[in-house]
Amino acid sequence: MRKLLVWTTTASVLLGCALGAATPVQAETPAASAGTTTTDINAKIANLPVDDATKAKIKKVLNALPADWSQRVAAVSDRFGIDSDWQEMVKAVAAGDCVNPTAIGDWMGEQLRDVDTSVLDMIGELGGFALPFIDAILIQTDATPQSFGQSGEYTTTVTNTRRDLDKFWDIKSDDIQTIAMHGDILTDVDRMAAAAKLAFRLTEAQARELGEAVNALVRSEPALENGANPVFTFNAIAVSGEGVDDKLVMGDGLLEGMTGIGLGDVGPKAILAHEYGHHIQYENDLIGDGDPTPEASRRVELMADAFSSYFLTHKRGQALNTKRVIDAERAYAEVGDCQTASPGHHGTPDQRAASGTWAAEVVASAEDQGHILPSRNFATLFDANLDDIIAG
Repeated sequence: MRKLLVWTTTASVLLGCALGAATPVQAETPAASAGTTTTDINAKIANLPVDDATKAKIKKVLNALPADWSQRVAAVSDRFGIDSDWQEMVKAVAAGDCVNPTAIGDWMGEQLRDVDTSVLDMIGELGGFALPFIDAILIQTDATPQSFGQSGEYTTTVTNTRRDLDKFWDIKSDDIQTIAMHGDILTDVDRMAAAAKLAFRLTEAQARELGEAVNALVRSEPALENGANPVFTFNAIAVSGEGVDDKLVMGDGLLEGMTGIGLGDVGPKAILAHEYGHHIQYENDLIGDGDPTPEASRRVELMADAFSSYFLTHKRGQALNTKRVIDAERAYAEVGDCQTASPGHHGTPDQRAASGTWAAEVVASAEDQGHILPSRNFATLFDANLDDIIAG
């Protein structure tokens, strides 16, 4: 049985703070013990800025959920790379408590500035942050034409870049689907119910009531824009393994964030090429089977940045000019993190930029500018230079 692998672009980084680690995990990973007391839940419900009928609905839903609900949410989060600390960090961002801001973090902070953190917390209690991920990873397929961005504004860029990646790299890619992750699922009770029933093993009634409660919370906060707020889809994902289709998932929120900091031209290409880099790693068995460590995770993520930059720079890839290559390196840096002790550490901003710079220099120094290094050879060259990349 092939191990389920899920790797993401952002490591859930907001305002320069790592929301955690999206790491490769075994399918059906047992969840750690988790839970919130009845007193805590009742207090949270009482503090919600919603009417009494909505509070009663949420209380009813939570009371009807299985006794091991927190463990089920944790298990799904682990399996699909959704960090268990997401809710707490989102609240910190909304409250302006994060430190070491990056440009994209500042931008995200603006999107959350007017959001009541108690609403975000309760959406997390209900597993709502996982629903767009579950929908994209387990339910959506490319059998239906995909639209990238809330209004389809990134569809041409994503489609054309994916086509060029397939032509450029030497891996089997015809079974990798490119899927859009949209936050509008949070206003569609039927879709939420389908995702919750499938992933959380709920009854039809439980799943539907959960969807209705999340829907009410999302609609209660104008700043959440009926699920269109980028906080719900601020990631890109590469998934492969037992029980799932191979997919590249592009979240609307991350694409929007790149545009918000002036990288709308290059950022989406860099992100897609990074996630494609993870599929190169999957196909060439470049990740390994051991438990994730900060160093191992950093290597995987920096290599994906290098695969991305090599493709973007190469004359037979995207042939970006110097300014746009620098913008791509900035895109990697913006979603770096300083959580060097985390098992899902993605590399610091400087290291992620350095990996992109190194790959661009490999292209520039090649004697035959038309030759594309085989992906395995490129990975070997990367590993030989990893220490220098890490040192910056």
